[in-house]
Amino acid sequence: MRSVFVALAIASVALSSSATAQCACLCVDGKMKAICKSATDIQPVCPQFGCSGALGSETQPEAASPLSSTTQRAAYCMGVLGVLVSMQPDDKNSGQRLTRYDRYIKGELARLIMSSNQDNMTIAMLIKKIQNYGKKDAEDSKPIFASTEYAQCKSRCGRTEPQCFVDCVDAFDVTASKVLGCQVLPDRLPY
Repeated sequence: MRSVFVALAIASVALSSSATAQCACLCVDGKMKAICKSATDIQPVCPQFGCSGALGSETQPEAASPLSSTTQRAAYCMGVLGVLVSMQPDDKNSGQRLTRYDRYIKGELARLIMSSNQDNMTIAMLIKKIQNYGKKDAEDSKPIFASTEYAQCKSRCGRTEPQCFVDCVDAFDVTASKVLGCQVLPDRLPY
């Protein structure tokens, strides 16, 4: 029991610095690759080992990763929102979302550690890796948010039609649309 608390403490420290179900890990050319139905879906983190299945044979995401697509999306959006909140400290909505994702991730981490055969640090580091993808994407997307195309999408769709806004941005920058989705689309958390 003590090791669980130590693992939770270590994982909490690892996560404290600030995918949808339409994706799956597939065996392609002998390697596991994330394949998504939409460009705006957040790709799951697939295992980095070779596979021997036939070309395109599907492996369920749950079998490939101990993290659900909801947990992966929450971790990614935590990384994104950590950057956005630091850029826009007056944005209360992003700050509230960041707090909500943080609470969800910590709860999921505790649940996974208690119920999984996975190494506790592997789970924590996988979540941290996904958060870092979100941070990097948010940093890389900063110039897009100042672009003419972005302004045109914002003007055309406004804040009342968030999916329109995300789809419009997706037409010229897929990564920026994923980042924007974390900020304006519903969080899809189960509570």
